[in-house]
Amino acid sequence: MPNLKKFFLLFLLIVSLGSKAEIIEKIDIIGIDTISRGTVLSYLALESGDEISKDALEKSYANLLASDLFSKVELNLVDKSLKVNLVENPTIKFFELKGFKEDQVLNEQIVLDIQKNFNLGIGKIFVKKNLDKLLTQLANLYESNAFYKSKITVKSDQDEKNRIGLEITIKENDRALIGSFQISGNKHFSTDDLTDLFDMGEPDFFILNYFTENDHFDRKKFDAGLQSLINKYTSEGYLDVKVSDSQVKYDSITDKLNIIITVNEGIQYKVGNIYFTGDLLNLSASSLKSEINLQKGDFFKRAKIISGIEEIIKIYQDSGYAYVNVNSTVEKNNEFLDIKIDINPDSRIYISRINISGNTRTQDDVVRRKIKLLEGEVYSKSVF
Repeated sequence: MPNLKKFFLLFLLIVSLGSKAEIIEKIDIIGIDTISRGTVLSYLALESGDEISKDALEKSYANLLASDLFSKVELNLVDKSLKVNLVENPTIKFFELKGFKEDQVLNEQIVLDIQKNFNLGIGKIFVKKNLDKLLTQLANLYESNAFYKSKITVKSDQDEKNRIGLEITIKENDRALIGSFQISGNKHFSTDDLTDLFDMGEPDFFILNYFTENDHFDRKKFDAGLQSLINKYTSEGYLDVKVSDSQVKYDSITDKLNIIITVNEGIQYKVGNIYFTGDLLNLSASSLKSEINLQKGDFFKRAKIISGIEEIIKIYQDSGYAYVNVNSTVEKNNEFLDIKIDINPDSRIYISRINISGNTRTQDDVVRRKIKLLEGEVYSKSVF
């Protein structure tokens, strides 16, 4: 309907022009109070002395509406004078969001962020669509955290000075608890191993559950658990693993959540070729490879790759290279993973000076005899 009204208005304006182009001699702006005339003029695509055109009118109309400063915009041409009739959006005089329990879903910091992100702070121009977006987001947020029976109400108060106060009240009610937590499709890891990755699940023994709140659903914890599940599989060589389905179903009769996670493991990749790039110094690739406790054909184990890289870094650090940048990448090769390890050591470090302080009873030379490195020698992490 607003678009029809817009085009009907513009149609009337164009028809009123007739076949002869009209020149705007004057622009009258009606209805502004807090917003300056200059601000309104900055949104118009024409000015006094211009020939009025359909394109300029449409652009001016669209600019004024898109500014979010006005709830109503009308353009009329009267005796070569363009009448711009406006209704300003109100200014927010107060914004209050109340009724929530701190840190259950919301907290005071989140409320402050809401005011900023949705332009609902005191002194801001009130735009209804921003409030509508906020209410939708709040409803989704509470539902995603299992507060299916929460209620959100809005009370507004607009005064004669075109200022509006907003009061949003949230009645959270009880959170729906987890009734069942199921994982299917898993073969490599047991269901217990995978459910332990989630900081939630089926209720524990009553007294224990009272303290652990294990059956309380939390969307962030749930998403973190899903990511931990993926990481657990990929660390064992299942690089194609997917959570093909994750359902959180609410049963309104029992007021419980039933969670079903389906895993598609894919294949477990084996180690293919391991090769090194970068600056190997005087070290052979075979000696470096021996630090990684994996052979070609073994099932991929990320923990062993990491442990091997740590040992390689120690070798460099004991040779004076205190700072070593090591990056590893894997590339699929049928059912194998080729592993590339790139090593880039910084400059070699020498001991310039050894300063001893805090010794009041022991002589410096006694302390120095206990230090295995001397000034001028190459740095070694193991010695330190």
